[in-house]
Amino acid sequence: MEKAGQMIRSRGLATPDGLFGGRLRYRQPANGFRTAVDSLALAHICEQTVKPPPARVLDVGCGSGFLSLIAGLLWPQAEVLGVDISEERIDYAEKNISANGMVPRVQVYCANIVERRIWSPHSFDLVVSNPPFHPVGTGTLPKDPSQAVARFELFLDHEQLVEVAAEALAPGGRFLCMYPPERVSAVKKAARNVGLEIREIYPISVARKQPVFREILVLTSEGIIPADPRSKSTVFLESEDGNLGPSLAVFVDQICDEIS
Repeated sequence: MEKAGQMIRSRGLATPDGLFGGRLRYRQPANGFRTAVDSLALAHICEQTVKPPPARVLDVGCGSGFLSLIAGLLWPQAEVLGVDISEERIDYAEKNISANGMVPRVQVYCANIVERRIWSPHSFDLVVSNPPFHPVGTGTLPKDPSQAVARFELFLDHEQLVEVAAEALAPGGRFLCMYPPERVSAVKKAARNVGLEIREIYPISVARKQPVFREILVLTSEGIIPADPRSKSTVFLESEDGNLGPSLAVFVDQICDEIS
């Protein structure tokens, strides 16, 4: 039988049957920005690095709710808050949350977090974001508005993101985000300005022998910070046979086993 880790890669991350072999219902707009496997990698590293389980999770730029839903699945006792600027995406996220029976412990709001905070300061154990990472003016904006907002820093740049994270994190909390390698030095500098440091870096590659195209950053304000962030083993999105990479396949199948 085909395992869920194989199905996600072979049929696409968000299939008509949902996520994790149909165990998590997930719908998103048919056109425009689509949830990709790098978001699954981010969820995997969150689960691996955030110990003990978080009591409150903030998903910045939640879109249709992918990371918020997985947080609700991974940590059934946690309160999860997702925020996104897109009314359309928030509408999908609300329907996804309801379809999975996660109301009211998982909630989403449509807001521009640069202009309006909707939470108490220093109240989240985990802040997570798969943010836009191209500075405005460094490339051609996609014609589709959702693609443009998801890929370019039109409404949220890296300095604003780390400021939000620093304000939201409770003592001892973790902030996980993902950027191309060439943006990490800028993120590191901005984070230090608000009292955060990069503790660990997880390189992301599509497959073996392919270059690293993203890096998941684990930031915190607590404790002694190493002079250089610890670089972890590369996470591969794909295996040689075209299914999920090894660690992602194990992550997905463990979730399926736990909730089956």
